[in-house]
Amino acid sequence: MLYSAVKGWPPVKSGLFLGPVTTVAAMLVAASYRLWLGGSGMWTGVFVIIATGSIGLIWQRFRSGSLASISIQELWVFGVAVHLVLLALMLTIPDGTAQQVLTAISLPILLIYPLATVALGLLLSARLKRQAMTAAVAESEKRYRSIFESANVGKFLIMTTDRLEPNQSFCDMLGYELSEMNQKSLPSLLPVDEQEAVEERLKRLLTGKDDIW
Repeated sequence: MLYSAVKGWPPVKSGLFLGPVTTVAAMLVAASYRLWLGGSGMWTGVFVIIATGSIGLIWQRFRSGSLASISIQELWVFGVAVHLVLLALMLTIPDGTAQQVLTAISLPILLIYPLATVALGLLLSARLKRQAMTAAVAESEKRYRSIFESANVGKFLIMTTDRLEPNQSFCDMLGYELSEMNQKSLPSLLPVDEQEAVEERLKRLLTGKDDIW
């Protein structure tokens, strides 16, 4: 009978963190497998899967704020609520064994499973934070690149390989194609008598010996 309770756990997380499509798919797979296994607790297991997955979806629908910032307290309350429902569904076990099952599993279910809910929830929350940060950085770089490339003023970046990454205005100003400029270094564009000093200064900047030009 403990198996029937455990089978509801994965849809809970997908319901809260992964949305309806993934949750419904997880519920269908888990419920189908539980039906295939059969046994006296078959329908109890199916009810647990449907109920816990649905609770995750409902919780996600009506909560406020981003899941990336979900608190430990909310995860714990969520875990307790879900597993109280799970325990209530143990009453659907046939053959008059429900009370025996509840006596055996209630304490470990309420002590351990909410804590496991918190632990896994924090891992999924941290993943969402990383995804959000990555998306924000990508969007920022995209905006910067757009401003850089469309600027009417000549601009260029000096890469760590000492090669230039100019915008089109800078290429037009010096009369080079973009592909040509990408192969050049800053000293190569300067008068011969200035190249050595500029090259040395660039080396110091690129190696961290100087932090300003």
